[in-house]
Amino acid sequence: MNRLTKITGLPALLTAAAVLPVNAEVAINDYLSVDGYAAATAAFTKASPGSGLSNSGRDYSLFDSEQANMDAVLLGINGKYRLLGGRVSLLYVPDNAHSHGHEAGILDAYVSISRESPTGVGFSVKGGKFLSNFGYESFYANQMNQISYGLITGIPGYATGIDANVTIKDKVTIGASITDSLYSGNRGFYAGDADVHNLGYMLYLKWKISDRTQFFAGIGYDTKNDSTEVKDEFVFDAWLSHQVTPDLEIAGELTYSENEASKSGVFSWLAFAKYTFPGLARKASAIARLSGAHHDDDLDFVQFSVGPEYAFTQNFRIRGEFSWIHASGDNRTFKNGYALGVQAIFQF
Repeated sequence: MNRLTKITGLPALLTAAAVLPVNAEVAINDYLSVDGYAAATAAFTKASPGSGLSNSGRDYSLFDSEQANMDAVLLGINGKYRLLGGRVSLLYVPDNAHSHGHEAGILDAYVSISRESPTGVGFSVKGGKFLSNFGYESFYANQMNQISYGLITGIPGYATGIDANVTIKDKVTIGASITDSLYSGNRGFYAGDADVHNLGYMLYLKWKISDRTQFFAGIGYDTKNDSTEVKDEFVFDAWLSHQVTPDLEIAGELTYSENEASKSGVFSWLAFAKYTFPGLARKASAIARLSGAHHDDDLDFVQFSVGPEYAFTQNFRIRGEFSWIHASGDNRTFKNGYALGVQAIFQF
């Protein structure tokens, strides 16, 4: 979940760089730099049970304050010397299902060697703990376009292993990752299962079709997550973004995921649009997003979100969001739900 982190280009820069720096770094010297952000969110979420259903109130995680994109503080340290690089980052977030009893911990911890070649073939090899390349929406709150995530499912997160890729003429990147697991385990802080007997495998393609259009596709597979005991995990993810004008960006994403434990698959989709208002020095923008998920075991969701954002400075911005969600199928626990939220982000 790292669209702006790993796959940057003119489509993202036209709408973001004019107002806010993407991955802004503060240089310490020629070899070291730091970056980070703090996000704080006030939100209200409610679900109506509907006929024959008993659940109501906060019974789904659309605006869950324990998610890393809601309330979090991140500090990263980056190193670079010739072809060598590395990153270590620390994250604070309220204890949640991915932090396993820890409110703070090491998020990134990797070293890399890379060679860039705009006209030829470049390469990059990275080893350690890192975020997967999958997902249109970013893991990081300061690189999100809105507060909440859409209903896209099955996106791999942080794990430990090796990632290698080659880039051809700064247009096409083909890569592969081997990690301790495809998804988080039930121990560690935003980490894999910490077991090398059953590994996770990912293949991906990034294609800069033009200065305005970029495409990503990837597949992942894990024979078994040794901490959760879930077997045969599989995910396919593809997304496309296009800068229609300097003010309007649109995007779409499709995923399919399944595993042996669920005995069924989940197909999810997302459609997204962001408009940056030409006035006010391009500090104001608004988004609209429609997403859905179909579970093979008779459960479906549709979500609609809208929200404005205003950047007061390059380092501080406030965004709002209203989201509505509808559930259908015999296995639903609520019928309709909605969420209202306001988020403040400071970054450097």
